Amino acid sequence: MEKRTLVTVALSMFILLGWYWIQAKYFPPQKPAPTAPVTPTAPTANAPTPGAPAPVAGLAPTAAVTAPAAQRAPEQRVTVQRDGLYRAVFSTWGASPIEFTLLNPQYKVGARGKSLPIEMVRPEAGAPPYTVSFTSTGSDAERSDFDLPADANWTLVRQTQDEIVYSVDVGAVHVEKRWELPATGYRLGMTVTVENRGEKPLVEHLLVSVPGFQDPAVQGGGMLSFGRRVNLTDGECDLGGKVKRVTWSSGGGCSGGPPHWGDAFSEVGDVKWIGTGEQFFITAVAFGPGEEGRASCSVAGDLSGRILARAVYPSRQIAPHARAEYPMAAYVGPKLLQALDAVTVGGVDARLGDAVDYNLQWLARPMFWVLKKIQVVTRNWGLAIIVITILLKLVTLYPTQKSMQSARAMAKLKPDLDRLKARYGDDKAAFSQAQMELFKQKGVSPLGGCLPMVLQMPIYIAFYSMLSNAVDLYRTSFIGPIDDLTAPFWPLAVLTGALMFLQQKISPTTPDSQQQKTMMYTMPVMFMAFTLFLPSGLTLYIFTNTLLSMAQQWWVNRASDGGLGGAPRKPARA
Repeated sequence: MEKRTLVTVALSMFILLGWYWIQAKYFPPQKPAPTAPVTPTAPTANAPTPGAPAPVAGLAPTAAVTAPAAQRAPEQRVTVQRDGLYRAVFSTWGASPIEFTLLNPQYKVGARGKSLPIEMVRPEAGAPPYTVSFTSTGSDAERSDFDLPADANWTLVRQTQDEIVYSVDVGAVHVEKRWELPATGYRLGMTVTVENRGEKPLVEHLLVSVPGFQDPAVQGGGMLSFGRRVNLTDGECDLGGKVKRVTWSSGGGCSGGPPHWGDAFSEVGDVKWIGTGEQFFITAVAFGPGEEGRASCSVAGDLSGRILARAVYPSRQIAPHARAEYPMAAYVGPKLLQALDAVTVGGVDARLGDAVDYNLQWLARPMFWVLKKIQVVTRNWGLAIIVITILLKLVTLYPTQKSMQSARAMAKLKPDLDRLKARYGDDKAAFSQAQMELFKQKGVSPLGGCLPMVLQMPIYIAFYSMLSNAVDLYRTSFIGPIDDLTAPFWPLAVLTGALMFLQQKISPTTPDSQQQKTMMYTMPVMFMAFTLFLPSGLTLYIFTNTLLSMAQQWWVNRASDGGLGGAPRKPARA
């Protein structure tokens, strides 16, 4: 039976590895290519602007430009570059960035055999991010006394090293959009001012949009190859500290059906920010204080792959010759936790750090803080992961020790339990009662091995979540061929599986020998298959933790058998 099991396991591993090698070599997953700059074209009369987003389910489209092409002024562009950070191109058509390229060498994406900078603005989304608009049609919750389309032609008023100012006039309404461009970081200041230059009160609702795009042909996840995981776009809205997301599903598999977006939503509340992004990068806009409980946000997508996150400010009435000002903060770039946490609007925390999708955030955040401190010393994220794994092992040493000792004590009762089974035969009630009496007599609890492990689960969940979402590990190397801790590395996964098999060999034998064989041969294979698709940083943690657990198990076995200065213990009798 044992040889047959070994052959089956070996054959399964061979087939599994062979299949994924074929997939990686001949059928590599599609990856989103860096996008080229989008060049807007002038619209024809009474026609929608070329490239404008198609209507999205659950969202009202913004008003189309109705001015004839002859009345539309030529586009003006302004290029802003922050060395080592980004290169942005702003356009007067929308007064927003139409290009935003990340320049940090760490943030690259593979396409057509090359490693190219990441472009945060996707022309396929149909519109640039951070457009503002007003519409006189639609529901009362969005209706203003004037129309200003999202792709309106603005006038460049002023351009300096750290500021760009645009303005546009719609009748007696003067709208100004001011961009603040700090010398460092990925945060940009954005302020919209609406001035009523007429003689009557003006009612307005400001609409702010952040579109995104997910290529429907791209398959997400890491389940198709040993290559880099393809992260899929989603739309997000933070309502009072609770982030709601509409995510893209590639369809097929467990999810079933064709590619599609999740359910759209529209809610009123304390809207902190909206955005579109993926696991490691985000394009977001945070709003100023003072509108709590009255603003609304909507997120929805269509089958073309476009998604739109929108925020609608509550109604404001502006007196004649008065103005209303809307301070905001834009963030375009990697989800660096410290940078996101530092974003404020009007002196109030924007809560952009919530964009990092942690489980058990109260525990994951301190762990990441410790990991960063360790990395400052080691200068290597892989070494930092090994060190923090050792520290976590020390923290959980006592409950782990108790769990292993309990399992060892249970294993020593196997001869006694075998005699009880032979004595009571098929009388399960009598056997259970005698078994419990034996446990009580020997001072062994059946839950002794499980409870300490349950207590450690929050630590493991938080650590897993922390490593999975750390953009700091993006394309960072460890040693040798492990050149990206956020991409799978199958040799390390196979080595981890082999190590777990050895761990099962030295673990205490359970009273049920068949269960022991199942654990010994099945669990390592399952974990190896699981780690094949994990980022190598996580696999490195599992490998290190398994190695430390083996050392601890060896120590417990030696101590239990008297190999550390004590006398060997004789098997207990019933």
